[in-house]
Amino acid sequence: LERLDLAFVVPAAGMFVWADFWPLLVSLAATQPGTSPADLEEELQERLTSDLRIVINPGAVHRAEKPGWYRICYASVPPECLSHAMDRFSKWVADLRLEAQNA
Repeated sequence: LERLDLAFVVPAAGMFVWADFWPLLVSLAATQPGTSPADLEEELQERLTSDLRIVINPGAVHRAEKPGWYRICYASVPPECLSHAMDRFSKWVADLRLEAQNA
């Protein structure tokens, strides 16, 4: 997440991390003129699930104070699987940012 310039809360313990994907919502909105980033939380979740087979929860489900925060559970995922998922996610983010830049 640091390499992608996405903020997150370093977990002190537990089995999940909170990540701020607001910049991704802004990029997604740039590809859909007239759309508010705040309205795209569910779409981002659906794209990550369908395109990358990554399952995360939008913060609204967990009563996050503002849109863009997602909860990523890492407890039941082997490290190699998590690493592979992050590689796919990194490429997807780069592609989304390029698409938004060219929109």
